[in-house]
Order: sequence, then structure tokens, then C-alpha cells
Amino acid sequence: MEELKNFITNIKHENENYYSFSEENTKQKFITPLINYLKWNIFDPKDVSMENQVGNLKVDYSLKHNNVNKVFIEAKRVSEKLEKHQEQLLNYSFRAGVKIAILTNGLKWWFYLPLSEEPWEKRRFLIINIKEDKTEDIVKNFITFLGKNNVINGFAIKNAEKHYETNKIQNLIDDNISEVISELLSNPTHEFLKILLPLIEKKIGIKTEYELIKNSLNQIKNKNKGFEESELSQKKISEKDTNLRPENKYFILKGEDYPISTYKELLPKVLSTLSKKEPEFDKKSSKSILVDLYRKPQKT
Repeated sequence: MEELKNFITNIKHENENYYSFSEENTKQKFITPLINYLKWNIFDPKDVSMENQVGNLKVDYSLKHNNVNKVFIEAKRVSEKLEKHQEQLLNYSFRAGVKIAILTNGLKWWFYLPLSEEPWEKRRFLIINIKEDKTEDIVKNFITFLGKNNVINGFAIKNAEKHYETNKIQNLIDDNISEVISELLSNPTHEFLKILLPLIEKKIGIKTEYELIKNSLNQIKNKNKGFEESELSQKKISEKDTNLRPENKYFILKGEDYPISTYKELLPKVLSTLSKKEPEFDKKSSKSILVDLYRKPQKT
């Protein structure tokens, strides 16, 4: 476990330009060592089968036990967008009867339940982001869902299914809680007011009544409505003023994709990338590149 923790920590703190890695570099740097730290024997094809044949396709890694495929791992280069590859992975994982499948570019790891009856895009139950998540959480999740002992004894799939069902419930709550709260603010039930009344009286130090509390709740609802409308309006303006779409936060430089978390990162990230690639690059030239990035709309 300590080796795995150190491995993750080193990746987090290294400043190497991972986005220039090829798929093979990505495997060697991230995926193969990580599998090894999780107690899979990367030198034994009975444990880890690389370029495993599935029909007329090949999966990059198959983690096995007693000659049975337990986990499929499909690898892509760091700069690759994972979304367009998930259906293919889930398709041949489903046909092979594999219970856990993983799509990764080395830094992001998407975990799936291929045998779920949900649509492809809803079969993902976990995302691990090595650069952004806490080291302790990363180590715990990798061991829980990909550690050799847990995969072999069924603990991994049991916890994956539990995690998946919890996520489904959480998503349902997330999708509906605003509407429920809005309804509660508009038409507070007697039970809700009974809970609020003593709490508010204790806070303000005087006696009050239900009707006044209902008035305050209605004001809160109106304020929230105004805030949400303002946020939506601001978001539309922001999206209109930039040629980088929210779902497409990355820029392309010299044929390579470089992701960014926020638009504010664009300028320093471009300059930093240019500096690394061409230490003697001309500043005026870099400005003209930035102007092109901001002003030229992307083709859709």
C-alpha cells in the first residue's frame, strides 16, 4: 500500500508534460506499474494478459484468475478524450462476460459495470482523477475495486455494485431536490413549520407565528429564483463571449490537445506549453497564436 501511495504522490508532484505521451508511454509510465502495485503479476500472462483477444478486437489488459477474464482495462494516451471509446470497451466486455471494465488515459480512470442493464453511458460507477483527487481516496479506491485479492474474492464487484446503486440514488436526489425544496418554500407543511418555529424563536429570542415564517420562506424562494436566473444569464453571456465551449475545455497546439480546467488557465497554459516546447519562442508570435485561439471559432 505504501508503494502505491508513493507512486500516486510522485505523479501528482511531477511537472512532466504528460500530454505529449504516446499510448505506449502512457502504459509504461502509469498503467502497468499501477497494476503491479495492486499485486497483479505483470510478467505472468496467466495473471495479466496484454493485447488480449476478444473476438476480432484486442483489449490492452485483461486481469485474470484461473484463466477467467476478471477485469478489462483499455488504455489511451493522456491527451485522449475517453468519451468516444467507452461504448466499444463496454460492448466487448459485455460479450466476454467481464464484470468490471476500466477506460483510462493514465491520469483519469473510469470504472464500469459492463453487465448492467443501463444504457452504455450510465454504466460508469466511479471516476478516479490522479491529479485532482486526494491521495488517500485514490489509493483506497484502487485497492477496493482493482486490488488483486479483492477482485478474486468477489469483494471488488460487490462493492462496485453497491457504489453504483448509491450513485443512482444520489443522482435521483440531485435531480429532484431543488424542486422539492422550492415546493416546500412555497407551500410549507404544518410539520415543517412546527420544526422551524422553535428553532427560529430560539435564534431571535422572541415569540413568533407560522404566518411570518411562511412570509420569510417565500422571500427566500424569490431570492433564490432571482439568483438562479442571474446565474443562467451570466452563463449564457460567458458562453457567447468565448469560442471555447464548456464541454470542450482544451486547446490544440502543434497538433496536440491540452486540457484546461477553467478558461482563466488558457493564457498561462499556452505560454507555459510554448516555453517548454520552444524555449526561444518569439513573444509576438505567441500572442498571435493566442489571438487565433480566442477569436477563431471551432468547427463543429
